[in-house]
Amino acid sequence: MLMTPGIGQAYMENDPILIPLGHQTPTGNLLGLDPIRKLIGHYSQDFFLLLESERKIPFLTPGTAMSTIIERLNRDIPATNLLISNFFTHVHSQFPILEKEPFLQLLEKFLANDQIGEIGAAYVSQYKSSYRGNFTNGARLSYEPSIASLEGVNIELSRQLQAWFDSLPESIKPDLQNPTSRDLQDTQLRTRYYAAKHIISRPCLVFAAVSRQVHLSEYVKANCETCVESCRKLLHATVPLLGRRTHSTWLRLQALLAAVFVISMAKTTPSLASLVPDFDELIGMVIEMTEPWARHHEAADATLSIFKTIRQKLRLSVATLL
Repeated sequence: MLMTPGIGQAYMENDPILIPLGHQTPTGNLLGLDPIRKLIGHYSQDFFLLLESERKIPFLTPGTAMSTIIERLNRDIPATNLLISNFFTHVHSQFPILEKEPFLQLLEKFLANDQIGEIGAAYVSQYKSSYRGNFTNGARLSYEPSIASLEGVNIELSRQLQAWFDSLPESIKPDLQNPTSRDLQDTQLRTRYYAAKHIISRPCLVFAAVSRQVHLSEYVKANCETCVESCRKLLHATVPLLGRRTHSTWLRLQALLAAVFVISMAKTTPSLASLVPDFDELIGMVIEMTEPWARHHEAADATLSIFKTIRQKLRLSVATLL
């Protein structure tokens, strides 16, 4: 029988990691928390899924004939070739989901109208199943983790995160003591590290914000400090990534939203407010880096609106909230 290690006891190397029921990491789950609802109002936890579901993928809407797709691709071969070239030049190294030669061969068959039905159906079916599965699985579970049951998990996940970071070759490992990134890869590694670090410690901060206990245990308090500091560093590290168009812009915006929710909960929780003396500076920076994307993307515009609502609410009524 599988047993969970005792409170405060680290997992052995071969022990299973038993994630407690209700421990969820998607940003949408934070929309259902009372401290967040007091700031921005009631949003469905699958708000962004519903928003994105309204968007139509060019040429892949239901009922579009494959002959129409082929005609449009053939009509603008230079643009098609440029998109393919840009993908394999700028995106493939980070998301190697396609092999170039087989893909080009498949594209050639596609444009020649060879086995279009099978190929097209397979791609569209796979897209729909993966897209919906990623967002709906467990999205409506409540966020009520047991802090006691999470402590062993927290210790093990923190150990694994540090082991991953230590395993990076020295030539690419970020210098976390230096806030300035060397290059794009350095920045991406920093954001992944701090995003994971804040998620691991986030349940303690949520517990403190929801329960509003005046006296927190040293374990909870330490994790709250870790969570807020990780969010602060994540926000600063994300700035250069949102200064250019990349394949992960939407993921970065979701990470920003989660981080802003965390520092906002800390700011409106009496026992944690002192952890965010620079809240105005951080939220101002986030709004500035989000505005260019809001002009081109509805979900980014909704995210920006949430940021501005939080800033206005805290500026005008933080005393009442406390």
